[in-house]
Amino acid sequence: MSPVRVQLVDPSAFTPPYDHALAAALARAGADVELVTKEMSRCSDFLHDESGAIHAGAPEPDVVEADIARLDDWIKDLRKNRGRR
Repeated sequence: MSPVRVQLVDPSAFTPPYDHALAAALARAGADVELVTKEMSRCSDFLHDESGAIHAGAPEPDVVEADIARLDDWIKDLRKNRGRR
């Protein structure tokens, strides 16, 4: 049986010590764990940070392309782990 896949999502990275401890404990128990904070924080800052958002421009194309590539890799990996194509 393949390991359970767990995504811990803390958009604001408000509780990093807890997040890392929980991720480590789940990994020790055999789970495939991914901690998602950086990308969520960047998006949240762009959309919700009033002081920065006033003059915030769109992300550079290479940043968007890298995010799309990472998402595509994640989807492929998820489908592989679920046995689908």
